[in-house]
Amino acid sequence: MIKPHNHRKPGYFDQLKQCSGLYMQEANDRVPNAKAYPFDAVAKTIGAYYFQSSMAYAMALAIHECAEEIGVFGCDMDTDGEYGYQRPNMEYLIGVARGMGIKVHIPGESPLCKFIGSGIRFYDHFPDYLDRYGWLG
Repeated sequence: MIKPHNHRKPGYFDQLKQCSGLYMQEANDRVPNAKAYPFDAVAKTIGAYYFQSSMAYAMALAIHECAEEIGVFGCDMDTDGEYGYQRPNMEYLIGVARGMGIKVHIPGESPLCKFIGSGIRFYDHFPDYLDRYGWLG
C-alpha cells in the first residue's frame, strides 16, 4: 500500500521493475523482481538493528554479504541537519566493516571518521574543541 506521504512520479514502479539486485522492505506484486531486505539476518551480522539512513541499510547489507571492499562516496554526512544523527550510524557500520577485515574507502574530503572540533551542538551552544580529548602530541 502506498502511504499518502510517499509521493512518487508517474512510472516510478515501472522503473523499479527494470532494476536488478533490488531490495525493498518486503516483496510485493508491484515490483516482482524485488527481494525482501533481510533485516534479521543483517542485524545478526552487524550486531544491532541500527539503521538511520538508506546508506546505512546499503552499508549493512554489503557487510552482511561479505563484501571485500566498500566505497562510501557521496554521503559525507556533515553534522548539520539530518546528517547529524545519521553520521554516527555510518561511522559505527564503517567500524564494524573494518573490524571484519573489509576495506572501506572514504574520500579524503569526507568528514566521516574524522575528528570535528567545532559546529557540534551541545544543548543550546556550540563549543569549540581545539584538540582531541587525550591527544598526545
